[in-house]
Formats: sequence, C-alpha cells, structure tokens
Amino acid sequence: MTASSNAMLKYSHPMVIDEAAAKFPDVRFVMCHLGEPLISEAVMVLCKNANVSADLSGMLEGKIPDMEEFLTKNKFYVDQLRGWLEYLEDFTRIMFGTDFPLANLEDYIEFVKAFIPQSEWNQVFYQSAVDIYHLED
Repeated sequence: MTASSNAMLKYSHPMVIDEAAAKFPDVRFVMCHLGEPLISEAVMVLCKNANVSADLSGMLEGKIPDMEEFLTKNKFYVDQLRGWLEYLEDFTRIMFGTDFPLANLEDYIEFVKAFIPQSEWNQVFYQSAVDIYHLED
C-alpha cells in the first residue's frame, strides 16, 4: 500500500518483482510489506521464485491501545495473513520488520505472533534475516 494517494499502486504490485526475479534468478530480492495489500499475489511470487523473500513490515502504524480488540476487529486480515503464509509452507524466506518508528515495536511483535506459528518465531524474528543477509560467518 502506498502512503500517498498520489502514488500509483501498479508500481508496487508484486508482479513487478516476479518479472525481475525471473529475469535475474541469481539475484536475491526482498519484497517489503509482504506485498500489502496484494498478499495473495505476493505469496504466489514467493512460491514461484526461490530467489524472492519478504518482510512483514508496514502492516501497522502507531500505538495499538488494545491489541486483543485490534486482532478481533481485524480477524479477517489476520486470518488471511496466517492462511497465505501457511499455504507458502516456507518461513525461511519470511522476515520480521516494522517500519519503525512509524509502528510501535512491542505492538508489532505481538501482532506478528498472532499469525506466525510459535514453532516459526525464531525463524521469522531472527534466522531468516541472518540467512538472507548473510549476517553470520
């Protein structure tokens, strides 16, 4: 999603990354915001292209006063995120991200934990970034 109504969504469509990833298979691409709001398309790009990863940034903004209420109110959105990531079946290319300082870090962690299986928390919150960006020897 764009922050400005003047920006064109067509330039942030995940299919742009699909074309680049197919033309340059030796290049690692990281798709920000998991393609928000085009999550299903983004997951299809991830399924098709092993050289594409995604971060989970840009999905919340500001402080969330009551996370439980937020998750209940946005159940459809959270279920969609959970469902598409389960369909992907590969958390090794999914990384935590926030767009800090626009998002509250503690709220964002709680939000991501709501749709990432606990068994994948270490992968998403740590290991994926280490592997994708070659942060350790």
